Amino acid sequence: MSGRVAGKVVLVTGATSGIGRGCAIALAREGAHVIATGRNEADGARTVELLREAGGHGVYWRQDVTVEDEWPAILERAFDNYGRLDCLINNAGQMVARPIEVLTLDNLHYQMGLIIDACFLGLRHAMPRFDRAGGGLILNMASIGGLRGGTVTSIYGPCKAAMIMLGSVAALEGTANGRNVRVNTICPGHVLGERFARKNGPEATKRRNDMAIAVSPLKMIGEPADVGELVVYLASDEARAINGQTLVLDGGALI
Repeated sequence: MSGRVAGKVVLVTGATSGIGRGCAIALAREGAHVIATGRNEADGARTVELLREAGGHGVYWRQDVTVEDEWPAILERAFDNYGRLDCLINNAGQMVARPIEVLTLDNLHYQMGLIIDACFLGLRHAMPRFDRAGGGLILNMASIGGLRGGTVTSIYGPCKAAMIMLGSVAALEGTANGRNVRVNTICPGHVLGERFARKNGPEATKRRNDMAIAVSPLKMIGEPADVGELVVYLASDEARAINGQTLVLDGGALI
């Protein structure tokens, strides 16, 4: 363990699978104490096991990021238990992938709740608490879907685009008038995820992966660990001058 984020306390939402879990493992391996949150307690327990297997440590706390009352409770719990919170990663989310003509208003509101509402609530409740602690870092996990259009991403893409803009605004507000709350946004491309495979089966997963490889100049598919390595850097003191940035991690797909 090299300890690039040793001693830091990091809260990762949606850490029960996929990118969130990959980020949690990478952070724990580099010495952070990880608070992994999510709605599925069995998957949360598995994340904690993986943190320990990686030589790190952390805990799982249940959280529904769309419920506002849970945000102050979980943030205060972090400060109460560890005396500090260095970084919040707004990662929780899920794609509603359907063509416009078959979507309903309920689908739209559900997608907005998981992405825009959750990001807004995290920013709203974390920023003043970081102020009291002398500073902090917030990382928003958006997507290249928020930077370009795509089939069946008709509501997911706009929601991620709003997340990117929220991050830009928060970065300005977080460092105005002597404040020290930095905010950056990460936009992964296609990333392997067990949730999609479980839901759609091996054939659909292979088709999706083949399409991703076809549009990648590197002819590769990202893995949660790739995003985790970027998160470790951004959460480390090495990245202390980086603020208000949107960082794309897509193997060159947007070129």
